[in-house]
Amino acid sequence: MTDSNHIVTVPQLAWWGDIEAELSFPKNWEVTVCQMHGHEAPKLSQEEFRKAFNNPINCKPIRELAKGKKNVVILFDDLSRPTKAAEIVPFILEELAMAGIDEDKIQFICALGTHGPLTAYDFAKELVSKNLIC
Repeated sequence: MTDSNHIVTVPQLAWWGDIEAELSFPKNWEVTVCQMHGHEAPKLSQEEFRKAFNNPINCKPIRELAKGKKNVVILFDDLSRPTKAAEIVPFILEELAMAGIDEDKIQFICALGTHGPLTAYDFAKELVSKNLIC
């Protein structure tokens, strides 16, 4: 935010272009921008993702938790959140494979809350790499 003209830049269109919008506020307003912890942290590399999955905080790795299980259900958020689940899903599936879970025993459910239903394209945007979407 630039204090001199009270402009705040916010992300928008996370799934349709990842652009930023500028919001202008009156000069007599006191504007405070509150960022979430880690907002400036760099994106994790493949190696860093793998390290995190191998060494989770205060729990066993997914592959250990899933051992002996017959079915797995994975909940994910809808497009109203900018979570890039497609970047995480491959690591989860890898962990489940190490636990001996067959892919046909894994089900994904979108946790919509009160949001409207998703189309197949919306599911693909959330769960599949952008490079694979037609």
